[in-house]
Amino acid sequence: MILVTGATGLVGSQICRLLKEKSIEFRALKRETSKIPSELIDENWFTADILDYGAMLEAMEGVTTIIHAAAMISFYHKDNKQMELINVQGTNTVINAALKSSVTRILHISSIAALGRSKSDIEINENTQWTYSQNNTYYSETKYLAELEVWRGLEEGLSVTVVNPSIILGIGDWTTSSTRLFKYAFDEHRFFPSGSMNYVDNRDVASLVIALINSPSGERYILNGGNVSYENFFSIAALSFGKKPPLKKISKNTSMFILVVAKIQSILTGRRPFVTREALLSSKKNYKYDASKIKKLMNFAFRDFEDTVAWVCAGLKKD
Repeated sequence: MILVTGATGLVGSQICRLLKEKSIEFRALKRETSKIPSELIDENWFTADILDYGAMLEAMEGVTTIIHAAAMISFYHKDNKQMELINVQGTNTVINAALKSSVTRILHISSIAALGRSKSDIEINENTQWTYSQNNTYYSETKYLAELEVWRGLEEGLSVTVVNPSIILGIGDWTTSSTRLFKYAFDEHRFFPSGSMNYVDNRDVASLVIALINSPSGERYILNGGNVSYENFFSIAALSFGKKPPLKKISKNTSMFILVVAKIQSILTGRRPFVTREALLSSKKNYKYDASKIKKLMNFAFRDFEDTVAWVCAGLKKD
């Protein structure tokens, strides 16, 4: 039996869809307030908070493998405490419960952010060592600390595999996580960041995660479909929606203007700003990630960027 944490999220739900398609027995973990995707409504759901050790022990009854997809992504500083609780303490609870249960294996879905970013890195691979740097976000730190909990599980007897996907593009709630990038394009914002992003199709992540269930222990794999400038991303996404693409690159002066506008809009509407200082600084960077290890192991070809964007935009328009 496989337990999938974060099963209603962008990645977890896609993994559950594929497990169902392959007729692989699984139990899906959700919170009390989580909304179950309609196509998964009849699956084996278990309601629990990953911070609740007793509930996690109960969720793991009869389970031999955990796919740990539960996480929080935010660049909003007011979320830092909650993000640390879910990403770090939640993973600590999952590992501790796994060590006291029938679980023998955990496949942890981390992030390329957990590999760290320093100015000297030209291309980052699985051997890149974490370095505390101003180029790392608080989210990066929480994912790095979560990995330390998983590697502790390896030292204490669990079989462990870690995957580090880049920005995951998929169909979901476009007010959260990476899907907000598509909302930005849909809303016809005028500006685009000067940097680039590394991306991977959600369907590729799910396929590779399931393919790695019985892989050798102690390994990590970068999952990255490629690198694209934000200018190209927003242009292709906007055109797929039938919208006008942004035409102005964000300069130092326009950065301040955008942050002020976002702050005012947040105050007037009571909603979170559409962009934060941390997210804006991150979007100016240019990093590349080497996914040759997983490509070679699985003889795998990632989906083309244009195909992924067309699939996501079509799905979001339908919703």
